[in-house]
Amino acid sequence: MLVQHYILTQSRYFAEVCEWLKARSVRVEVHLNRSRFSLDSDSSLYTEFLLRFAQICPLVDPNEDLATGLNMNTYVNQLMEDYAELAAKHLADHIDQEVIKQIMLDHNK
Repeated sequence: MLVQHYILTQSRYFAEVCEWLKARSVRVEVHLNRSRFSLDSDSSLYTEFLLRFAQICPLVDPNEDLATGLNMNTYVNQLMEDYAELAAKHLADHIDQEVIKQIMLDHNK
């Protein structure tokens, strides 16, 4: 399975990591703030990479926008919590009204 990592361009290890990847024919996507590359997680190359650079080159989180710092999972979870809170309040208000109506109907019998 391919996994994607990145290194920040301003990292003091940037040149070392890029040289290591180039020596092993790993294609690097260079961007302004970071460079990304993919490795086969089942390979011995990946094991070597992790031993050398795991603390320097984080995994790319497909849900995180590195430009804004927003993590879509966190954002969506927060929206769902907010929606659930509003829905619960609405439901509570609705149930209270129905209970009140039922009590009044029972009382008027």
